[in-house]
Amino acid sequence: MVTRPGGRLIGTGTDPGGDDSIHAAYHAWNVERGRSRGQARIRVRAAGIATTWFDYWFPTSEEITEVVAESACWALEELQRSPDGPGYAVILLRR
Repeated sequence: MVTRPGGRLIGTGTDPGGDDSIHAAYHAWNVERGRSRGQARIRVRAAGIATTWFDYWFPTSEEITEVVAESACWALEELQRSPDGPGYAVILLRR
């Protein structure tokens, strides 16, 4: 585990764009394949070096709430949505 019981994990996220997003076709393709619309297959490149491909997840605030609710290790202590955008911040409490 990352921390002991009582510890906190603080993070930020952004909901993937809606149907008008430039990535809408990719999101729809994910959903058709049974994946979260915010999943992305990426790799990182720098100075001629590249990682292997890996999955990265951009969960909606609703998805992160659902996943944490099912966790035996973490509880959602706080979730704040950005008033002017798709972003959010979370504080997770280690049980």
